[in-house]
Amino acid sequence: MVNVKLLIRLFVVVMVTLSRGQAQERIYNFLHFTSREGLPSDKIRDAAVDEKGFVWITTGKGLCYFDGNTFFPVSSTQHSDFSYDLGNLSIGSNNKIWVASYNRGLVCYDRSKPQHEAWTSYSAKAAGGDVEKHELYAVHESGGKVFFGGQETDLQILDPVSGRISSIKLAPAAYVTIFRIQEDQRGILWIGTRYHGLFSYEPNSGKTVHYDLLNKGENAVTGICMAGEQVFAAYYNHDLIRLLPQKQRIAQRYILGIGPNVAHYDNNIADVSFFSDENKILAAHSGGKLYSYDLYNKQVVEIPWNRADPEGSAVKINRIVSIDGGYFICSDHGLFYYSKKLNLIKDLIPIQTDPIQHILKVGDKKWYISKAQIGELSPDFQLRLSAFSLNNLKVSQLTTIGIYIYISTVDSGIYVFDTVSKKLRALKIVGNTFGLERADCNSVIWDSVNGKDILWIGSWNSGLYQYDLSTNKVVLYNKESGLIDHKVITLGKDISGSLWLGMDGFGAVKVVDKVNMKFINFKHQRQSGESLAANTVFSFLLDIDRHFWYSSSQQGIGMIVEQPGKTRFLQANDHNRFPLFYAHTLKNDIKGRIWMKTQDGVMIFDPKSRTFLQLGAGQGVFPPERFSTHSFYFDSDVLVWMTDKGLIKGPMGEIGNKTENIAPVISAFRILNRDNTYRLVNGKIALQPDENTFSFQFAVPGQLADKILRFSYKLEGVDREWIDSDANQQAVYSNIAGGDYRFVLRVGDENGNWSKAQLDIPVSVKLLWYQGLWFKVGLVTFVFLAIVLILIYRLAHQEKINRMQQEFSLTLQHELKQNEYKIREQSEILEMEKEKKLASEFRQQLYESELKAIRSQMNPHFIFNILNSIEAYVVENDAIQASKLIQKFATLSRIVLENSQFSKVTIASELQLVKLYLDLEQERFDHIFTYSIQSDERLIKSNKKIPSMLIQPIVENAVHHGMRNLHGKKGKILIRTALKEKEIRIEILDNGVGFDQFHKTGNSNFKSTSFGLKGVQERLRMLSSDESAESASLTIDKKPDEDDFTVRITITLPL
Repeated sequence: MVNVKLLIRLFVVVMVTLSRGQAQERIYNFLHFTSREGLPSDKIRDAAVDEKGFVWITTGKGLCYFDGNTFFPVSSTQHSDFSYDLGNLSIGSNNKIWVASYNRGLVCYDRSKPQHEAWTSYSAKAAGGDVEKHELYAVHESGGKVFFGGQETDLQILDPVSGRISSIKLAPAAYVTIFRIQEDQRGILWIGTRYHGLFSYEPNSGKTVHYDLLNKGENAVTGICMAGEQVFAAYYNHDLIRLLPQKQRIAQRYILGIGPNVAHYDNNIADVSFFSDENKILAAHSGGKLYSYDLYNKQVVEIPWNRADPEGSAVKINRIVSIDGGYFICSDHGLFYYSKKLNLIKDLIPIQTDPIQHILKVGDKKWYISKAQIGELSPDFQLRLSAFSLNNLKVSQLTTIGIYIYISTVDSGIYVFDTVSKKLRALKIVGNTFGLERADCNSVIWDSVNGKDILWIGSWNSGLYQYDLSTNKVVLYNKESGLIDHKVITLGKDISGSLWLGMDGFGAVKVVDKVNMKFINFKHQRQSGESLAANTVFSFLLDIDRHFWYSSSQQGIGMIVEQPGKTRFLQANDHNRFPLFYAHTLKNDIKGRIWMKTQDGVMIFDPKSRTFLQLGAGQGVFPPERFSTHSFYFDSDVLVWMTDKGLIKGPMGEIGNKTENIAPVISAFRILNRDNTYRLVNGKIALQPDENTFSFQFAVPGQLADKILRFSYKLEGVDREWIDSDANQQAVYSNIAGGDYRFVLRVGDENGNWSKAQLDIPVSVKLLWYQGLWFKVGLVTFVFLAIVLILIYRLAHQEKINRMQQEFSLTLQHELKQNEYKIREQSEILEMEKEKKLASEFRQQLYESELKAIRSQMNPHFIFNILNSIEAYVVENDAIQASKLIQKFATLSRIVLENSQFSKVTIASELQLVKLYLDLEQERFDHIFTYSIQSDERLIKSNKKIPSMLIQPIVENAVHHGMRNLHGKKGKILIRTALKEKEIRIEILDNGVGFDQFHKTGNSNFKSTSFGLKGVQERLRMLSSDESAESASLTIDKKPDEDDFTVRITITLPL
């Protein structure tokens, strides 16, 4: 019976082992780049790495290069016949890139020249140089020569200096089609052909060795690589072969064991490459498969590389390019990249169902917890040695104490699994349970209080439980017991053994007295820099250095430092661009680093450098995105991830950023947004004055395997401080003044750990003509000389001014004396003029008085004469004539009275008065005379004025002294007025007896003297005495030169 039970147990163990155990697999993380990431085309033909780490790539749409962050297409638009369908490439010397094209021959791109000058093309010469071949497949530069070939070209050799092309006949009877050219460490070229197998060619001696497996038809070698002294080649129908060059023989065939081709190249190896970091040969299958041949254990493994392809379909591989630390796969669906850094944790132990979610160590054994089971795990994690049901418990946390695993549940309190008896049971409670059997529990911590072993149990919906392991009794502490709130998230013990509670929204609580259960509550305070970071605390950790840490709803991590009378909470903040929040799990690794599991991922905190490293999915440590990760476990220096597809494990030794010697590079240099990267070749940049707006784009060639990098830069002479770069990794400068500068670039991790290797590029901007030193010196000299000349001029000018001032003073003194004399003279003159003015005014007043006196004399005289005439008519009884005479006399009297009020009247008014007067005299003297008045219309219209009663007295003289004494003829009187330039001329002419005859007659009937003529003369004299006006005059012409007139009296008045 015992034997039967033993057999049954062995059978169960074997079945569990067989059902649970699975062969270990390898995880491969590849980065995938397509045209969406900036490649010119998804068809990638070839790639090569230059001395700076740039990856040069040929595609179906031209050439480009990759700096680890950005793809930069290389323009070739200046060649209308240029081929964009490029193939194999080789990094040459002197900054040249050699490319074999499928339809335009050999193409050379010179990186030291502007793009419009950088391209040169060559053709293969066949048939003795008579035929040009343009379909090329292979190119390689070695020793200053370029070796290339293609469709029936034989081996072509180009001398880049002279441009001369020669050819080497590999097979005497045929033109050889060349597929591959590869150079080994001895400088020997290995040449794969399509129909003639493999050749080795020594350029110095010209020695050729032929390796031929004598296939009928296709006898192609499509890929060649070297591994130490061995040469591996992809040979048609022989998959992978191995050659020993020193023995000149093929040592091994059919290494991969894939069999021959059935159809044309359907089962062929398209390319091979040696990946020295893992000592493996990589072989690309024509059907899209990638094989790995381990040179140590001789194992062949198919690499699932195309899982990185979103479509998951078979993709043709064109080339495999091994580089330091990884390799590139050039395919028809983009560029794939494998790096050791991206594959540090790479061993997968797959599981089909019920994946492991937690691993614990009990004693020297490992135990696992899945969703449904708990059991023992083999030391190498490969096998589940046992399995026990969890009875559908909803597990929240696990704690190992001794041989027991305490299982905290969400709604069923605490369960205990005995690893010896392999039994699962609920925590035994004696007496009042306080709802523990239904509580939402989390942390379980062993402690000793007053010599008793107890368990502290945290509960989110109840509070803090104290469980006595000896009596199985439980006590609950909540708000009624002095606890600030019942929502306990986690528990922890510091180095002194004090118990800490992490609360949901109520900070942290410290139990200062475990016997009397006294609490101190700590909360976040905005004003304090050393208070709790947040009021929700998720986890506590006492690390291997005995420091006590906590995580909260704030980013980063906090350390609790106990000092006498004071508790300090020191927060270490995460300075990553996008920090992770809500770290609910804290674990220590063997290096003392703290691993923090958050809602969004996992990060590593280094307490020594106070820095955080975020683990990105598929970046070497954290599982790729296709895995759903539950938790992690440390087994010494081995890291184990628990995922939905199984366990993933690997060594932790290389985890962490090492930026001490990472060297940044300048990927592109632009001036006014135009590419001028070729200027970087010389190691310094010289710019013209109009090229002072430029930009640098930079990266680290290995950046694609280490995305968490940070760049900062400065242009010395412009920037005082380092400037942090953004995600574009560009530095842009505008309108930089002429001068010499240095562009300095550095790289580090996100936490500010900078690499010692900095990039330093001299930059000079040529000065404008007016900014140069000689111009400034000349300008300063000119200004100095100008100032000196100005000073000299000012001194000379001042001396001249002083001399002139002296002369002026003397002259002024002289002139003052003269002016003093003149002033006295002027004073005397003014005094004289004043006296003259007073005299003139006196004369004017006298003239006015005399004029009034004259008018007062003239008026009675005239009236007396008129009344005499009227008296005569009355005596003669001529009433009618007397009446007419009285009317005219009345009009005349009115005019005389009106005019007598003014010193001057218009000529029209004066002439009207004279006409009335003459009419009265004609009647009086019985018409013994006639009269005529001729007036200038200009005078009448202009209303020119003359002294009143000026003409009438003279006319009266002409009547009384000329006409009355005239006998034998009828008298006549002519009065004329005229405007002559600046004067008025009035003429009175009569044909009377004249002045001489008048005095001879002695007639006493009338007055012998003429008061009127005398009065006019006196008035004109007074007018002429005014020196401010021109002289008025009266002239008597006793013998006028006019017919029948004996007297002409002319009066001239100024205007």
